[in-house]
Amino acid sequence: MKKLTKIVVTAGLGVGLLMTSAQAASAAQFYDDINYGKYLETLSNGNLTYSDKASSIRNTGWATYCENNGCAGRTVRLNGSYNDLRAVNTGLNFGETWSDRISAVKP
Repeated sequence: MKKLTKIVVTAGLGVGLLMTSAQAASAAQFYDDINYGKYLETLSNGNLTYSDKASSIRNTGWATYCENNGCAGRTVRLNGSYNDLRAVNTGLNFGETWSDRISAVKP
């Protein structure tokens, strides 16, 4: 019974560490300029300090980027990094882009 408990606890810790690593990996880095110029902040969930400023983002996984604080308004789900958010217009009106529009992020 002790051996089974040890295996279950060890497996549980491994899953917890794996989940923590996955969450940390999805933190997005936001930049004021295209091509990752002028670093602003890193955030995985919540409102950006520099709302409506990001022109490029680095991320190793999926994230939902939101137009307004609290993830209200329009959103876009993106995977990976984008060196120029002017090229991303998913979910927006004609002529609009996600550059200088992101106010919040969630996993």
